[in-house]
Amino acid sequence: MIRQGRPIKRRGGSRFPRRRDPKFMAWMVEQIRRGVWCDACGRQRASARAHLDAKGSGGFDRGNTVLLCDGPEGCHRLQEKRTAAFCRERGVDLQAQANAWATAYANRTEVSWCTT
Repeated sequence: MIRQGRPIKRRGGSRFPRRRDPKFMAWMVEQIRRGVWCDACGRQRASARAHLDAKGSGGFDRGNTVLLCDGPEGCHRLQEKRTAAFCRERGVDLQAQANAWATAYANRTEVSWCTT
């Protein structure tokens, strides 16, 4: 059998390795452990990191990630693959919140404005 073309993605790698920021994502997990609230509804504790632009589409980690509640009725499931419509329906600006997380990470400040 003859292989045609090269595979799109290397095994175990990323198509956009320079857009990944493992330290930032680890910091976001730490914020979840501290008990921050969902960036969209503010009612439940956040339990998932959500990218506004999909990683597979070339979305960055920093300035593109928010913390949302997860579960069957959680904001993460409602936002996934339909960020613009979700923001309109909920009346929230998740891009501004993602930028605020990126700024907080850059300054390594305590995010007391969204913790319990």
